[in-house]
Amino acid sequence: MHAPLWSVLSTGLLCVPAEAGAGRIYALVIGIDDYRFVADLHGAVNDANDIAAALTGLDAEVTTLLDGAASRAAILSEWHRLATGLAPDDQLIVSYAGHGSNEPEHISGSEADGRDETLLLSGFAPYGAAAAERIRDDEIAELIALAGDGQTIFVADACYSGTMSRNLSPALGFRYVSVGRIEADPLPPPPPRAAGAEGREQAALFLAAVDESEKTPEFLIDGKPRGALSYAFAAGLRGEADADGDRALTKGEIETFVRRKVRSVSQGSQRPQVAPAGESDRVVIALRGNPTPVAGDRPVDLGFDALPAVTLSHDGGPEGDRLLAGLRGVTLVPPGTAADLRLEMATGALRSMVGDVVREVAASPSPAMRVDVQAVADTQRLRGALAGMAGGLDVTFLGGDGTYRRGDVVTVRVTGRERPGLTLLNIASDGKIAFLYPRPDLGDPDQIVADSKLGLALEVGAPFGADTVIAIETDAPAPDLREMLRRLDGSRDVAGFWDGFRAYARSLPTPPGVAVFPFHTVRG
Repeated sequence: MHAPLWSVLSTGLLCVPAEAGAGRIYALVIGIDDYRFVADLHGAVNDANDIAAALTGLDAEVTTLLDGAASRAAILSEWHRLATGLAPDDQLIVSYAGHGSNEPEHISGSEADGRDETLLLSGFAPYGAAAAERIRDDEIAELIALAGDGQTIFVADACYSGTMSRNLSPALGFRYVSVGRIEADPLPPPPPRAAGAEGREQAALFLAAVDESEKTPEFLIDGKPRGALSYAFAAGLRGEADADGDRALTKGEIETFVRRKVRSVSQGSQRPQVAPAGESDRVVIALRGNPTPVAGDRPVDLGFDALPAVTLSHDGGPEGDRLLAGLRGVTLVPPGTAADLRLEMATGALRSMVGDVVREVAASPSPAMRVDVQAVADTQRLRGALAGMAGGLDVTFLGGDGTYRRGDVVTVRVTGRERPGLTLLNIASDGKIAFLYPRPDLGDPDQIVADSKLGLALEVGAPFGADTVIAIETDAPAPDLREMLRRLDGSRDVAGFWDGFRAYARSLPTPPGVAVFPFHTVRG
């Protein structure tokens, strides 16, 4: 009995490929928005274009298949051609952005969960001849094995389950279609694998958008619909994952960067999966050519009023337009349009782009509602600016990503530290600033050794919604920064914090390390 591909890869592989660097990079990049018989997507083609552009910057030979061109025959043919033509030092990078699904296993007892995971292609329908337009996990395992001594990296920005760990309702939908058993299936059942066949799979790196039991939303990122995993992977290829600047991406660098980037973009709602386990120091991608980050202003160079605006939709009609017009850093968009924030005027529920309740603001149109919405918008813009400064430093809770309830005690953990000066704060869902660490009045030391991961215990309380813990690392204790936080503690002056922090950061000989941990809280 064998596990599905997604599980097989997560247990580790028996064959370890040579490190990347000497050979050529080949890539097959697939993105499907336009589906003939099931719901369309919005950002999969953007994902494919992002990844293809990043790979081109690495002097890779890129084959791109979009929408109707990404048929079963075309994908299998191109993958087979590329994989069988690899030299021992070559790499093959395959990325897929589109719908996924699952169906009852075709060979009883062959899958650990009793389900075959599938990628659904542009012409797929759950019945008739068009049902052949899908690719099963067994087939992907066989394609990966074709690479022989070459390395294969596979990125799957889709989902295979209809369940969610949080009750989300994203405006752009999920990358999942419920299929069930296909009657009179035009595809033959996959042949049984020989004993030990999993060991022939030589994937150097496997990235999945979510665990196989969760769903993958689409997000509005940099003004366009995208998948969080593809966005993070493309950014990593452009050099943002190269933490030590040696122009060689190790498995550990990619894994760390992708997890943090996806967490930031998805506001903690998506947890990517990375395999195989271990081998963090193995180089998997060499940064050849001239990989350059996307051009744009550095956040630290922008005053608060110049930070990118957030988009807001509401269901309040003309009255809502009048109430919310002129909010600082907010662009109103029509109802039903994908937006960073969605306001339900009658209930006061202000939701994120994936449907989380960011905050329950004052219900019904009122000046208090306007004040509350402004505070949330300010917080969102601040979080985006700080995330743009993030590097090797990381801050999380010991229990990882998830939803936290009133009374839960969480432990803040800071990793990737290199310097002794550490400062922590929290921005609550209502924009209120809380200075967390170091607090001399609570006996905290002025500085702690760089290899300490901290371990600060906090209790979850009101207000509930989208909170953000921020870690700032400096070469030495930061008395000016901490004095500013003492003054702002308990206030909603997010703009004042940003402008004070950026002035402080620009005065330092070495830029501060920044880490952002968004998390979600509920009453109970």
